Amino acid sequence: MNARAQDRREYIRLSVDLPLHPKLVEIDEPAAGWLYVTGLCYAGQHLTDGEIPPAAVVRLAGVHKRLADRLVEVGLWHRLGHNCPDCPQPRLGHVIVHDYLEHQRSAGEAKALRDARREAGSKGAAKRWAKQRDAVEDQVDDTESDGKPAAEPIASAIADAMHEPRQAGSNPMPEVEGEGELLPPDGGSSPARRGARTRGTTTAAELAATASRPDAYRLVTAWRDQTGAAYRPATIRALAKQADGILRDGGALVPLRAALDEWNRRAGARPGLLPHLYDDAVKAAQPTARPPVRSSARGEKVRGWLALAAEPAPVDAEQFVDGVRA
Repeated sequence: MNARAQDRREYIRLSVDLPLHPKLVEIDEPAAGWLYVTGLCYAGQHLTDGEIPPAAVVRLAGVHKRLADRLVEVGLWHRLGHNCPDCPQPRLGHVIVHDYLEHQRSAGEAKALRDARREAGSKGAAKRWAKQRDAVEDQVDDTESDGKPAAEPIASAIADAMHEPRQAGSNPMPEVEGEGELLPPDGGSSPARRGARTRGTTTAAELAATASRPDAYRLVTAWRDQTGAAYRPATIRALAKQADGILRDGGALVPLRAALDEWNRRAGARPGLLPHLYDDAVKAAQPTARPPVRSSARGEKVRGWLALAAEPAPVDAEQFVDGVRA
């Protein structure tokens, strides 16, 4: 789609011979033509059907107000009470552009064009989304043509990395419980199961798509059960994804639990805040070290004097003996 088709601004129509219009030639001032074009732009932008306030248009054009009187004199603008049979009467204090609707779109036509563009855009977006959805469904159907779920390779890789037990036939052991039901070994991904699965349940394929390991998911669900927080399954999966990233980076369970509790206490917090709360919990658990005391040369000299004053004065040995005899 080119830039012109995407432009939603209003436009006016101008003839290439407008500078040679007999009425503008009669005024014989180029600024009058610019004032006339500014009036057309004002009417087209605000959808006034040609009725404009002359004082405002004069300010926008940056010309002298006497040129507005000249446009009225030659018949390009009409004030209230004019005798032109082809133009409606304007309001008091306004003027009407002569034959405006003969060359420009009316307000009704412009609004209808906007609505048509908006409806066409909505239909085009819906068509594009439908095409993408159909392409994804076709890809899933092609992958499942051999009877295996599309997410089976991902689930197998996760199970191998976690050393999970597996049943015969390459299907993983059922480890994820949904809301109110235990999912079958195929994770509820078969075509028949997809249509009958209860809304809000979590399948192994969906868990694999979140790129979080089952241990992180079980950790978050256990925290949810202990705290009684009634979050949606989608929120729990998002928290599990963040927790999995923390654990993959070598995070510990105690500060992770503290981060989950702090996340639960904060109203309006998003799951993406969990790593930051984990870092805060790690910092809070570390002992605070006292900052070193900065010493100055003067302070060192004073402490040296005090140390000398505390030492006993030297005593001569003979004087000490004489003192004892006495």
